Amino acid sequence: MTNQNQQQDQFDTERALYLDKTNELQQAWKELDDERAKITKLDIEIAKLKDEKAKLEQIKDNLFQTFQDLYNQYQQLYDQVVNSNTALTITTGKLAESLVKCKFTIPQAEKPKT
Repeated sequence: MTNQNQQQDQFDTERALYLDKTNELQQAWKELDDERAKITKLDIEIAKLKDEKAKLEQIKDNLFQTFQDLYNQYQQLYDQVVNSNTALTITTGKLAESLVKCKFTIPQAEKPKT
């Protein structure tokens, strides 16, 4: 019987070891599944962040293009103002010159001869 008891003890020990290792394996699979779930969540978050980044890049590009358009319009308007101001200055000078000629030169030329 001693031999049978030893075999039973050995069987019980191996079974306990098997059950222990099975529990460890199940725990490892559970941890692995948890990590996979975390990775899946992170992948989804990364995809969302990439989409958001792409949207922000597009907004940035649009804003930059709008800025360039507005700056070009400003440059054109500034050039127009400078040209108009120059033209007005020239016109004002010619009008003043004509006024001086009309007021001081022409009346003297029209004086009756005596």
